[in-house]
Amino acid sequence: MLSASRELKNFSKNGYNNPMRPFRKLKYFLLAGALLNTLSLYAQENMNGNLYDDYTAFDSDPVQLDEEVSRYFGRFFESDFLLGAGLFTGDLAKSNASGFDLGVRFVFYFDKLWGGELGAGYFSHKSFYNQSNTGLTKLNINLDTVMIPMSLGLRYSFDRDNLPRGISMMNPYVAVAGELMFRSEGVKYDSNTDALTDADLKAKFAPGAVVNTTAFGVNIGGGFAFDVYKSKILLGMDVRYHFLYWPDAEIMVGALSRTGGYFTAMGQVCYNY
Repeated sequence: MLSASRELKNFSKNGYNNPMRPFRKLKYFLLAGALLNTLSLYAQENMNGNLYDDYTAFDSDPVQLDEEVSRYFGRFFESDFLLGAGLFTGDLAKSNASGFDLGVRFVFYFDKLWGGELGAGYFSHKSFYNQSNTGLTKLNINLDTVMIPMSLGLRYSFDRDNLPRGISMMNPYVAVAGELMFRSEGVKYDSNTDALTDADLKAKFAPGAVVNTTAFGVNIGGGFAFDVYKSKILLGMDVRYHFLYWPDAEIMVGALSRTGGYFTAMGQVCYNY
């Protein structure tokens, strides 16, 4: 009898006779399910809004990265469009009026400071030989002169970090380039060459003739460009002196030779890639 009573007590203690025990387990399952459902709703809300809510500050990161690369490594490739005026020097200055110049230049930067440049242009001038510049009476030669320069050279851009603020904003540079200058002089039909005694020279400048010559040389100069739009578009000026060696430099037209160099001063619009 004592053994049966002890067994009954153990049965009641372990809960085998407790009808609420299954519901206690169900309570735990329901609690876990509610917690999982809450987490699922929060995740879905984030996905509907912004999956990376914590990183919205970096939405413009590619632009910032591009600006930092440009600041630390400089430009990569640049196109320059030039417009200005040109002047001859030497005796050619006495037979050529100032002209209208157009140019384009492509610059490939090796690093932050050094770059290679390739340039071409179109220069137009009114030329003349008459009594006032040759000393010959009955001489009146008028020409339309067109020159096409082709150049290849190097450019050095000063390190802006080592320049005063006012100068660094100008993005200054210096350049040197080898050059070929193709010149075409068209003699107008109203020209008079009666004063010329040399037959070859007379034929050279006969009315309607075209005189083609090619000079070679070097141009040296520099310039500056102000940033006007996010280091992409810059406005400035480029100045060069062209040392040119003409094949007919020793030909004399009266007291005037055909020697001389060339000076250009052009405004420029630069676009950085």
